[in-house]
Amino acid sequence: MSSKKLIYYYQTFTSLKPLVKANLPNLYVYLASLHFGYNNDNTPYIHLNDSPPDDQPSLWQDVKNAHLNGIKILVLLGGAGGAFGDLFNNYNVFYDLLKNFLNKYNYIQGIDLDVEETVKMQDIQKLIKDIRSDFGEKFIITLAPVVYPMITDGPGLGGFSYKKLYQSNVGAYIDWFNVQCYGCYNFSTYNQIINNGYPEEQIVFGMLGDEYNSSNFSRALNEIKSVIKKYDDMGGCILWEYGDTQIDPITWGKKINNLFNSKRGCFY
Repeated sequence: MSSKKLIYYYQTFTSLKPLVKANLPNLYVYLASLHFGYNNDNTPYIHLNDSPPDDQPSLWQDVKNAHLNGIKILVLLGGAGGAFGDLFNNYNVFYDLLKNFLNKYNYIQGIDLDVEETVKMQDIQKLIKDIRSDFGEKFIITLAPVVYPMITDGPGLGGFSYKKLYQSNVGAYIDWFNVQCYGCYNFSTYNQIINNGYPEEQIVFGMLGDEYNSSNFSRALNEIKSVIKKYDDMGGCILWEYGDTQIDPITWGKKINNLFNSKRGCFY
């Protein structure tokens, strides 16, 4: 069995039951996305998408069932909706909300930091250190950069260098990078990232599902096949996102899993 990861982001909450039924190996699901902010009375909040996490009981029943069936459940912090500006402007308050959330839903096994607001690198370093200290070595910490900073060492959407972060004293705490290869999902992109000094097992190949449909998905599969041919230890593949995509998410997982488990990568 391949050690490559099949990863789904999950923002449009439909149901994970079809994914459980598919019984695919090495599955990871990131619930997206956590945000911070203030209520009308100026009390701080943590939301999963637009609602308090506790207001979504059917979601948690579904997610816990997936967890009990062997799917690793993680959560995404940030993204286009933001989180880090509020977090770092009132760190103790908002970090406590995050910590309480993770302790309550303690089957969540990791967190993805999708930094799309300008922040200081030392703030991200502190956050990573605190998460590692509070939740231990087995708790997964990942980051979700776009392609540019991974091939150039220039600043990402957060305004800091991922290479400098990776080479810093928190680099060892980063389990892998979920790279958003949107608009450039090809072998060349992956190859440039590895040539820029990142280990292949820590680079997961992120696909925007709405860029593909049943008629052109074979193009993406061919690119993955080329990556695997050169980088057999590549970290895996990601779909954004499970609940809203032109590609059937179960078909996506089955076909990519077939590639992972074929030495020649030729099974569609």
